[in-house]
Amino acid sequence: MPASRDPREALRLWLTTGQAPSPETAAGGAEVLAETARRQGVAGLLHTAVEAGTEVASRWPASVRERLREMHRALLVHGIAQLDLARRAQKAFETARWRASPRWRTC
Repeated sequence: MPASRDPREALRLWLTTGQAPSPETAAGGAEVLAETARRQGVAGLLHTAVEAGTEVASRWPASVRERLREMHRALLVHGIAQLDLARRAQKAFETARWRASPRWRTC
């Protein structure tokens, strides 16, 4: 992937081309790219892409790969907590005999 000064542009190129970014694609290196991915909500995807490509992973510093792994795990935990909350709310609605959403009639 060609070098890009803007880390957001490097992430856009990665998402449109499917080629995992190397740490040299953004000004500031791997740390800036990982932090930008976190802010843009794609840190988990970046972690998966970096770890899937063995040649790409070898160019990423171990500390940054570990940070991406932590971010990915935190996103997973957050998602599971949201699903659990939705499950409990649905159960409460069912217990109270409330419908969570209206039934739409089709004509």
